[in-house]
Amino acid sequence: MDKQTAYYVLSTLAQTCAALAAFVGAVGLFRLGALETGREMFLDTLRRHLSLLTPPQAAVLAAAEKEATTNSAIRDVLASYKNFSPEIQRTGKWFIIFEACNLVAILASILGLIWIDGLVKCPLAPLGIAALTLVAVASTGIAVAVWFPRR
Repeated sequence: MDKQTAYYVLSTLAQTCAALAAFVGAVGLFRLGALETGREMFLDTLRRHLSLLTPPQAAVLAAAEKEATTNSAIRDVLASYKNFSPEIQRTGKWFIIFEACNLVAILASILGLIWIDGLVKCPLAPLGIAALTLVAVASTGIAVAVWFPRR
Protein backbone atom coordinates (compact mmCIF):
# COMPACT_ATOMS: atom_id res chain seq x y z
CA MET A 1 0.00 0.00 0.00
CA ASP A 2 1.44 3.36 -0.95
CA LYS A 3 1.33 6.47 1.21
CA GLN A 4 -1.33 8.31 -0.81
CA THR A 5 -3.70 5.33 -0.81
CA ALA A 6 -3.26 4.86 2.94
CA TYR A 7 -3.89 8.57 3.50
CA TYR A 8 -7.13 8.55 1.52
CA VAL A 9 -8.40 5.31 3.04
CA LEU A 10 -7.67 6.39 6.62
CA SER A 11 -9.04 9.90 6.22
CA THR A 12 -12.20 8.59 4.54
CA LEU A 13 -12.64 5.98 7.27
CA ALA A 14 -12.29 8.59 10.01
CA GLN A 15 -14.75 10.95 8.33
CA THR A 16 -17.27 8.18 7.64
CA CYS A 17 -17.10 6.87 11.19
CA ALA A 18 -17.56 10.39 12.56
CA ALA A 19 -20.63 10.86 10.38
CA LEU A 20 -21.99 7.46 11.43
CA ALA A 21 -21.34 8.19 15.09
CA ALA A 22 -23.27 11.45 14.76
CA PHE A 23 -26.18 10.34 12.58
CA VAL A 24 -26.75 6.79 13.76
CA GLY A 25 -25.95 7.93 17.31
CA ALA A 26 -28.76 10.48 17.01
CA VAL A 27 -31.06 7.68 15.85
CA GLY A 28 -30.05 5.63 18.90
CA LEU A 29 -30.73 8.54 21.23
CA PHE A 30 -34.10 9.08 19.54
CA ARG A 31 -34.91 5.39 20.11
CA LEU A 32 -33.95 5.63 23.77
CA GLY A 33 -36.08 8.75 24.15
CA ALA A 34 -39.05 7.09 22.47
CA LEU A 35 -38.75 4.07 24.77
CA GLU A 36 -38.54 6.31 27.85
CA THR A 37 -41.60 8.26 26.66
CA GLY A 38 -43.52 5.03 26.13
CA ARG A 39 -42.62 3.79 29.57
CA GLU A 40 -43.62 7.13 31.10
CA MET A 41 -47.03 6.85 29.43
CA PHE A 42 -47.63 3.56 31.25
CA LEU A 43 -46.44 5.12 34.50
CA ASP A 44 -48.92 7.99 34.01
CA THR A 45 -51.65 5.43 33.32
CA LEU A 46 -50.79 3.73 36.61
CA ARG A 47 -50.95 7.08 38.40
CA ARG A 48 -54.43 7.73 36.98
CA HIS A 49 -55.72 4.22 37.81
CA LEU A 50 -54.39 4.49 41.32
CA SER A 51 -55.57 8.11 41.72
CA LEU A 52 -52.05 9.23 42.56
CA LEU A 53 -51.30 12.69 41.18
CA THR A 54 -47.54 13.26 41.38
CA PRO A 55 -45.81 10.79 43.67
CA PRO A 56 -42.32 9.60 42.79
CA GLN A 57 -41.95 6.66 40.43
CA ALA A 58 -40.99 4.25 43.23
CA ALA A 59 -44.17 5.06 45.18
CA VAL A 60 -46.37 4.55 42.12
CA LEU A 61 -44.72 1.23 41.32
CA ALA A 62 -45.01 0.03 44.92
CA ALA A 63 -48.72 0.93 44.99
CA ALA A 64 -49.24 -0.71 41.60
CA GLU A 65 -47.52 -3.93 42.73
CA LYS A 66 -49.83 -4.08 45.73
CA GLU A 67 -52.95 -3.31 43.69
CA ALA A 68 -51.99 -5.68 40.84
CA THR A 69 -52.72 -8.71 43.00
CA THR A 70 -56.45 -7.96 42.80
CA ASN A 71 -56.84 -5.64 39.80
CA SER A 72 -56.21 -7.13 36.32
CA ALA A 73 -56.15 -3.72 34.60
CA ILE A 74 -53.37 -2.52 36.91
CA ARG A 75 -51.58 -5.86 36.47
CA ASP A 76 -51.67 -5.46 32.65
CA VAL A 77 -50.45 -1.86 32.70
CA LEU A 78 -47.70 -2.74 35.18
CA ALA A 79 -46.58 -5.63 32.98
CA SER A 80 -46.46 -3.31 29.95
CA TYR A 81 -44.42 -0.81 31.96
CA LYS A 82 -41.95 -3.51 33.02
CA ASN A 83 -41.57 -4.75 29.43
CA PHE A 84 -39.81 -1.50 28.54
CA SER A 85 -36.88 -2.03 30.93
CA PRO A 86 -35.11 -4.84 29.00
CA GLU A 87 -35.58 -2.96 25.73
CA ILE A 88 -34.17 0.24 27.20
CA GLN A 89 -31.19 -1.65 28.65
CA ARG A 90 -30.51 -3.46 25.36
CA THR A 91 -30.79 -0.25 23.33
CA GLY A 92 -28.49 1.60 25.74
CA LYS A 93 -25.93 -1.21 25.71
CA TRP A 94 -25.79 -1.29 21.91
CA PHE A 95 -25.65 2.49 21.79
CA ILE A 96 -22.50 2.39 23.91
CA ILE A 97 -20.99 -0.47 21.89
CA PHE A 98 -21.76 1.31 18.61
CA GLU A 99 -20.27 4.62 19.72
CA ALA A 100 -17.20 2.90 21.21
CA CYS A 101 -16.51 0.97 18.00
CA ASN A 102 -16.78 4.11 15.92
CA LEU A 103 -14.56 6.08 18.30
CA VAL A 104 -11.95 3.30 18.19
CA ALA A 105 -12.08 3.35 14.37
CA ILE A 106 -11.69 7.13 14.34
CA LEU A 107 -8.79 6.99 16.80
CA ALA A 108 -7.06 4.20 14.89
CA SER A 109 -7.47 6.13 11.64
CA ILE A 110 -6.02 9.28 13.15
CA LEU A 111 -3.12 7.36 14.67
CA GLY A 112 -2.56 5.70 11.30
CA LEU A 113 -2.42 9.14 9.69
CA ILE A 114 0.07 10.33 12.29
CA TRP A 115 2.34 7.34 11.71
CA ILE A 116 1.55 6.86 8.03
CA ASP A 117 5.21 6.38 7.03
CA GLY A 118 5.54 3.33 9.26
CA LEU A 119 2.07 2.09 8.41
CA VAL A 120 2.69 1.86 4.68
CA LYS A 121 5.78 -0.28 5.34
CA CYS A 122 3.80 -2.81 7.39
CA PRO A 123 2.60 -5.75 5.28
CA LEU A 124 -0.38 -6.30 7.60
CA ALA A 125 -1.65 -2.72 7.28
CA PRO A 126 -4.29 -3.50 4.62
CA LEU A 127 -5.62 -6.34 6.75
CA GLY A 128 -5.77 -4.09 9.82
CA ILE A 129 -7.58 -1.37 7.91
CA ALA A 130 -10.04 -3.92 6.52
CA ALA A 131 -10.70 -5.27 10.03
CA LEU A 132 -11.22 -1.76 11.35
CA THR A 133 -13.67 -1.02 8.56
CA LEU A 134 -15.51 -4.27 9.19
CA VAL A 135 -15.89 -3.47 12.90
CA ALA A 136 -17.33 -0.03 12.11
CA VAL A 137 -19.77 -1.40 9.53
CA ALA A 138 -20.81 -4.38 11.65
CA SER A 139 -21.40 -2.31 14.78
CA THR A 140 -23.57 0.07 12.77
CA GLY A 141 -25.62 -2.71 11.22
CA ILE A 142 -26.08 -4.59 14.48
CA ALA A 143 -27.01 -1.43 16.40
CA VAL A 144 -29.66 -0.44 13.86
CA ALA A 145 -31.03 -4.01 13.77
CA VAL A 146 -31.25 -4.09 17.57
CA TRP A 147 -32.84 -0.65 17.78
CA PHE A 148 -35.46 -1.36 15.13
CA PRO A 149 -36.27 -5.07 15.20
CA ARG A 150 -38.88 -6.50 12.85
CA ARG A 151 -42.01 -7.37 14.73
